[in-house]
Order: sequence, then C-alpha cells, then structure tokens
Amino acid sequence: MKIGILEVGQNNAKMDQRHPHYAEMFISMFASIGAPLSCTAIAVKDGIFPASVSAFDGYLITGSAFGVYDDVPWIDQLMSFIREAHAQKIPLMGICFGHQLLAHALGGRAEKSEKGWGVGERKVDIKAHAPWMGSDKSNVTLIYFHQDQVTELPPGATCIAGDTFCPNAIFAIDDTVFSVQGHPEFSADYSRDLLTILTPKVGEERTKTALATLNNTTDDIIVADWIQTFFRQPRTA
Repeated sequence: MKIGILEVGQNNAKMDQRHPHYAEMFISMFASIGAPLSCTAIAVKDGIFPASVSAFDGYLITGSAFGVYDDVPWIDQLMSFIREAHAQKIPLMGICFGHQLLAHALGGRAEKSEKGWGVGERKVDIKAHAPWMGSDKSNVTLIYFHQDQVTELPPGATCIAGDTFCPNAIFAIDDTVFSVQGHPEFSADYSRDLLTILTPKVGEERTKTALATLNNTTDDIIVADWIQTFFRQPRTA
C-alpha cells in the first residue's frame, strides 16, 4: 500500500543533526513494526504536492510549528487537498498539526489553547474504539508537544480519546479519517532536546515537569499498529 507522508514541518534549526526529520521518523516507526506500507515523503512545506489525490492509497500529515490559522499559501492548498481526498474516501491520518488541520479543513475548529503548552508524556482515556484499534485498552500514553488544540470536531467525527487538558486528543470519521494529537513517532531523546531548546517559550516550570515524564513507557508501538491497520483495513464503498 502506497502512503504519501505530507511533510508540513521540519526540525528546529538548533536540533542536533543526529535526529531524523519528520517523515523519516514515521518511516522508521512503520519499519519497526514490520508494517507493509510503502511510504514517500512529499515536502508540502515547500509547496510540493502529489500530482493528484489519487496518486497514493492514503496520506499521513505530519506535525508542524505552524498553526492552521497562519497565512501560509500551502496551508489553504493543503486544506483543499484534504477535502478532495476525503470526498473520494481516500484514508487520511493526521498527527499534531496534521490532526488540527484535518479537523479544521473538514468543518471543525483548531486554535491556540488558553491552557498553554501541552508537553511531555500524557495518558488520555479512550472513550470509543474504532474497528482498527481493538478494544483491549482503556487509555493510551503518548508524547505531546503542542500549543494548539482541536476545540470543535468536524461533522460526523467521533471522539476516540481525550482528557481534561486535551478533550479531543484522538478522533475518527467513519473509516476514512484517523487523527491523533500526540506523537507516536517522537523518541524521548528527541523530545528532551526539543524541550530544552524551547524552554523560553514553554516556560521553566512546565518544561521541568514535562522532562520528568519522559522516563515513562509510551504506547507508541500500539498506536503505530493502529495507524497501519487503519490504512490497510477494507473500506466501505
């Protein structure tokens, strides 16, 4: 199955060069679980798009330092691309900014949260189980790194998981959209380095609290499997 990874962000310029770029993280994540997906990175952040929405069997939209409300030409173009792909029932997966953009493009809303930065590992409660998830978990822990949140779900969306800080942490629309605020692709080392760089923005106390969580165990492998199963599942006509 051919998946287009729509790369809408890049590593902070101060990050150690040993850290992989966004698309590489996802490719490595899928490889670690033996997912039979053929992934191609597409630099949407540079204004590069697939030739058509049907060029790939599905799309994954990465995280980004941008917000959905930013006046950047490729954001509007990507929202149009999302709407066309969704109309054709091409599966769409969003992570962090991708999560927010899917909601925003499909009739929901994402905006900067008054609660401030959501950083470090966090456990959210599962409220509904999509078919590709199974039903053996009541919560899921991932690394988070965001200021913005989905504040209104798109029409037809189901809230899959959330907590009081981020109520719409995971949502789905039928069997064609799966969207996650957390980062199954982030390692603790990557997050630790990024937190250190962004401490002036995140704040000393919140950074300290977040760093202390990065020794815990996340469900990144489980979520990676959910994603590959989501892409590969049979779909209704």
